[in-house]
Amino acid sequence: MASWLARCCGRTPPRTDGNDGGDDHDDLLLWSNSLLPHYVGEFSAAIVQANVLVEDQLQVETFRCGTFVGVYDGHGGDDCSTYVAQRLFKNFL
Repeated sequence: MASWLARCCGRTPPRTDGNDGGDDHDDLLLWSNSLLPHYVGEFSAAIVQANVLVEDQLQVETFRCGTFVGVYDGHGGDDCSTYVAQRLFKNFL
């Protein structure tokens, strides 16, 4: 994963597991979405999960005068993070 993170951030974080970064294709807990065209720009998301089920939620809402980004921690399950991701932004409108 370190080589993937280095490409995103421009430097490699220190490692403590003795792995030199290598190829990330065998990391089953790493996934990302490629940049997708959007009418006001481009966005991508990546996550490294520690659990088999991804409990966290990511939300990006764009509009003419700004961008809303929500990152919701699903610590202990995905019920709360899913609930917040589906409802929080609507309450700001």
